[in-house]
Amino acid sequence: MPRRTYSREYKWEAVRRCFEGSKPIVDVAREVGVHPSMLSRWVRDARANEAAAFPGHGRRPARDADVVYLRRELARMTRQHDILKKASAFFASERR
Repeated sequence: MPRRTYSREYKWEAVRRCFEGSKPIVDVAREVGVHPSMLSRWVRDARANEAAAFPGHGRRPARDADVVYLRRELARMTRQHDILKKASAFFASERR
C-alpha cells in the first residue's frame, strides 16, 4: 500500500476546522479521513511555527534531514568498524 500524501492546503483546511470549531480533534479527523494522531501532529506543527508548517511534498525540514544523514553515516561507520575489528581478530589469531 503506497504512503498517502496530503497537500499543504488540505492540511491547513483540517487544522482550520480544529481551530474554528468546538469539535474534538477525533471528530474532525474522522470527517477529513485521517488518523487523529496525524491531525494532532498537524495542529501541533501549525501552532509551533505557522509560517514553516507543512513545507510540502514530503520533504523533511533541513534539521531533520541532517539528523537522518548523520544517523545513516553513523550506521555505516559502525558497520565498517565491526568488519575491521573482526578482520584484526582473525589476522591476530593466525600469527599464533
